[in-house]
Amino acid sequence: MADEKPSGMVMKPLTSYVGRYDNSIGLFSIDVAIEGEGRRMWCQGHQNVDYHLYHYDGDNFAWEADRDHDMKMTIFPKWYESFHIIKFLANEEGNIDSLSWGHNAMVPQVEVFKKNMAFPTVTDCQQPLSSPL
Repeated sequence: MADEKPSGMVMKPLTSYVGRYDNSIGLFSIDVAIEGEGRRMWCQGHQNVDYHLYHYDGDNFAWEADRDHDMKMTIFPKWYESFHIIKFLANEEGNIDSLSWGHNAMVPQVEVFKKNMAFPTVTDCQQPLSSPL
């Protein structure tokens, strides 16, 4: 997937993507932080359920399918492309305020997660965000 970047669009500064994102009913959260030159994403606040993201295109990030990594997280490996691409979405002012993710192959549409402004914006962290301000 890394060789198939569609348009070559430039990404925003890394800090634009950092934060906690919640699904529409508030039962599923995704934390995004900067890790070195890249980004790291955690699901549901679990330190062991994480993905190391690389820039894919524009405001889209991806991670490689890694069976061994998924098995260590006790997650059945998922090979479909939409699972491995996070699309950050900007509001009218150009600020990232949500992301979309096709995390369920049984559901045809992607799920949108809104940025939760009650959580701190940490630019560099080694674990998921744990509590609101």
